[in-house]
Amino acid sequence: MVESLEFLLKNELESGNIYKNIFETNPKPSFIFDRNGIICEVNSAYEKHVRINREDLIGKNARHFNSGLKGKSLLKDIWKAINSE
Repeated sequence: MVESLEFLLKNELESGNIYKNIFETNPKPSFIFDRNGIICEVNSAYEKHVRINREDLIGKNARHFNSGLKGKSLLKDIWKAINSE
């Protein structure tokens, strides 16, 4: 039984499904964007938060959907860190 669980967990980690599952089930609104600020994925909590369907969010610039919950200095720091890599 333990070996079966270890095998399943190993497969989930290798496939990346576990990370997608954690992202999707996160109760906090979250989205993933690329270096250009284009939204690649959103979780259902974010969809509910902004009241816009996932299909309408993906491909749009993330700057248009700032929730206003974080200060501008934090957002500037995030973009600076992203662009420095």
